[in-house]
Amino acid sequence: MNTKAFPIKDILSVSTGIMVSDKKMQGVYDVMDFFYPGITTIGLAYMQETAAEKIFEQHPVLRDVNIQSPTWKEDLERELSTLPQFMVLTK
Repeated sequence: MNTKAFPIKDILSVSTGIMVSDKKMQGVYDVMDFFYPGITTIGLAYMQETAAEKIFEQHPVLRDVNIQSPTWKEDLERELSTLPQFMVLTK
């Protein structure tokens, strides 16, 4: 099995569908390309939910993360206070 640590904000951008990564789309691509090497921009939209399920299977605590517009900044701060800065994903 192949594992890799990712910044939590990159993982949350994929699992919640809300862009919170410090690296913006590159953070999303990093996680998605780990699961689906060579994924295209169009593929991101199709595979996001499947990738989120893979993340939830590995880290069930992330199912409870609640980040919503328009309060996403406050929501993110609250959620980050209980999560590690990095999490390991396995493919």
